[in-house]
Amino acid sequence: MFAAFARCSSTPLRQARLPSSTNIVARICRSLSSQPANPFLPNVAGSSVSIKPKWTVEENTGPISQAWVVMQGSAARQHDQPEKSPEEIWQDRETRTVANLPKPHGSKEGRSTYVFNGDVASAFGRLARIVKNNRMFLELRQYERHERRGAKRSRLKSERWRRRFAHEVRMKVKLVNAIRARGA
Repeated sequence: MFAAFARCSSTPLRQARLPSSTNIVARICRSLSSQPANPFLPNVAGSSVSIKPKWTVEENTGPISQAWVVMQGSAARQHDQPEKSPEEIWQDRETRTVANLPKPHGSKEGRSTYVFNGDVASAFGRLARIVKNNRMFLELRQYERHERRGAKRSRLKSERWRRRFAHEVRMKVKLVNAIRARGA
């Protein structure tokens, strides 16, 4: 394919001998031969007349060309703006992003819930779920008595291992169920 393209670029299109199987190459050569190498360069060296590209907005008014116009406009605006110092760039970014950030979470954010439409029962249910998921009751029971460092370390190590092992068992059971569902 590259050899056919090289032949096309070195000879005019009507003289290029392309096999019938290189339809794509013929299209590429045809499109390249109808346009100059750079459409923005003048026709003749030293002349002030520039070539108008074939894909101008007046001829093609599809959504892609409109997006192209927007991109060209934003690039031109950026080019016309004077360069800003790093401090000014930082300040602009801060004023834009910090204004849209959510409020930081308070100290009670992870252990509180809201009451919607006076439905206290569902709020208590959500709160009980939060207490259970965060293991707050077990943690309070453990703090009733002192636990030596070594015992605490070994207990936490054992809990981590049990949690990891349970996760792996769940994954294997899921895999076995998927294999059974396939009918194997």
